[in-house]
Amino acid sequence: MKHIHKGSLSLLCLSLLLAACSGGGGGGSNSNNAPQNPPGRGGNPQAPAPQSPNPQNNGGYIVGTQGKEGQNKDTRWNANINKGSVPVYNITATRPGNQGKTLFEKTPTTIKVPAEQKTYPGYKFEALGCDGFYGYYFDTDANKDLFVVYGYGFNKDLESKNVPADMTADYVKKDGFLFSVRNVQGIDTSFLAAKADVVIQFKNGKITRGEITRDIREGDSLKNTQLFKVESGNSVNQLVITPTDNLSKGRFKEDKGIAEVHYVDSSKGANDRKYLIGTVDAKGWYGILSAEKN
Repeated sequence: MKHIHKGSLSLLCLSLLLAACSGGGGGGSNSNNAPQNPPGRGGNPQAPAPQSPNPQNNGGYIVGTQGKEGQNKDTRWNANINKGSVPVYNITATRPGNQGKTLFEKTPTTIKVPAEQKTYPGYKFEALGCDGFYGYYFDTDANKDLFVVYGYGFNKDLESKNVPADMTADYVKKDGFLFSVRNVQGIDTSFLAAKADVVIQFKNGKITRGEITRDIREGDSLKNTQLFKVESGNSVNQLVITPTDNLSKGRFKEDKGIAEVHYVDSSKGANDRKYLIGTVDAKGWYGILSAEKN
């Protein structure tokens, strides 16, 4: 059983993910806020196979979640969700009998978007247009180990369902891609969130430029580094996301993830496809993608 301590979190992110972890999720996974002894981590957990998203049933909102155990596993998200009532958890850490492994207990709560709890483990949710949201929170598994869950929701009346197959549009967002790596060198790292910038350009229904990048320090300067490439899938609603050699030194470069994205209008009936949103799952990593039309 491997244990990760606070002092090694920054080193883990820098050496294994090329700094992609640092400050992830808007502060939730910042190593400076990490618990003194995050949970003991077993090696090589079995990752679920990618699935097609099946939005959860919760009244007037379309929602989706993605964690290390798969898509839409948190049954609390089957409730009547809106921007004023998003289910998350308050997490407390315990070490029974002074054992080496820290256990995490969760208490259900709800938040109103926008919301952020900066202390680790926390949560952060931002508005998506006039009646939607996206972000992350933390949950615990059967072993009381911690992991990140990404989630989104929007009023179903805002979904743009008739997206032209030959659409031409540019979508961008700073910190629009939030993701976690399930396992690096035998260590479960799904309790760390990372963030990156999104640029997706469609021309005649095909992606001509699709990049997920992050500024990474090299010496005394920052270098804009591509962590993932984004390519066209079977339709404009399906994006294929593939890690590059720059993520974890190329360990995941063949590990493609499929994102089935929704296009969301700025207002009911606008048909402007102002936002895109969706979760993505791969064997070794998972996350959420959001972007805004230029």
